[in-house]
Amino acid sequence: MKASETTLRNLLEGSKQFQIPLFQRPYSWKKENWETLWQDLMSLYNDEVKGSYFLGPIVTQAGKGTADGISPFIVIDGQQRLSTLTIILAALRNYLKKTDRDMAQEVEELYLINKFKKNDDIYKVLPTQEDREVYKSIIQSKQPKDIKKEGQIYEAYKFFETKFKKPDLDDDISLDYMKFKTILLESLVLVVLRLILWSINSKMPV
Repeated sequence: MKASETTLRNLLEGSKQFQIPLFQRPYSWKKENWETLWQDLMSLYNDEVKGSYFLGPIVTQAGKGTADGISPFIVIDGQQRLSTLTIILAALRNYLKKTDRDMAQEVEELYLINKFKKNDDIYKVLPTQEDREVYKSIIQSKQPKDIKKEGQIYEAYKFFETKFKKPDLDDDISLDYMKFKTILLESLVLVVLRLILWSINSKMPV
């Protein structure tokens, strides 16, 4: 097992995909989990917490690269965190479409999709089958009406969408979305543990 600290920016950039295997339970975080994460983000935003914030571990196992150049990683543990963070990014992107389309496009093309890839390879995160269609509708939605309104994945999206409309800051302060994006991508620290499989007949990892 190889462990390394990383930011959400470094985790998601590049042509890669984090796949939630079928044996994993569906997305299960609820309002108390989302509220805790949002308050932690606001503590960073308001400089109540200095520097970085440790969010927890993500355990992955590298799969075989595709002919199309995608580096797949099977998520063994940490799917709740990873899914939630990309849902926040999707809600942020959709909010920015109204105010800063360039920043919205940046969020989408660098951290939500693998631009120029096709079919399911386009998604940076590919949830387990039960959550997949709702998640894909959120990532690919052009209009709110395109989003499938069902399940916990949608409830998470709706929660953070509401927070961007009213982020719980003082009435005379508006949310600086560039600052928030930077905090989300660079101030949350994740420990990524990568499982390495070894061949019985070789000393090299497979």
